[in-house]
Amino acid sequence: MKKAVRLFVVILPFAFTYFAFAEDITVDKTVYKDYQVIRTQPDGIVIKHSSGIATLYFWELPADLQKKYNYDPVKAQAYNQKAKEQQAAWLAKMKEQSKLEQQKLDEANAILAQQIEAAKAQAAQPQQQKQNIPNQHLAGPVDLKVPTAWDPSGYGSFKK
Repeated sequence: MKKAVRLFVVILPFAFTYFAFAEDITVDKTVYKDYQVIRTQPDGIVIKHSSGIATLYFWELPADLQKKYNYDPVKAQAYNQKAKEQQAAWLAKMKEQSKLEQQKLDEANAILAQQIEAAKAQAAQPQQQKQNIPNQHLAGPVDLKVPTAWDPSGYGSFKK
């Protein structure tokens, strides 16, 4: 019991400081309650709030918050330009990769089409051969001998 009271006494001041410093911020009529800044970027801040995580751009924020987090419009523009270039490079890479995958699929489809045509042609050949062969036996009569008993000598031969 004494441990629980001591723990409560230790934790209680921290809980009050958390709620005392918890702030709300409103951006474009959206209220972010109890936000904490997770990361600052040249073009904005990433916050954790009561409903999740959000990115707030400096141009959306009030001047006091821009100043608090050292907003520099030149750095923000350079950061955004670099991000756009990286995105364009990534999109070009994905487009090229998609084109290569499509070529591979087209090649595989062409091979499959050839295999299907060859199978159809092969399936049609026996029918043509049957039609051309007259109704006569190709080999003489077949003599089938059926074993009657097993040879106990162990050599695996059959007795007649």
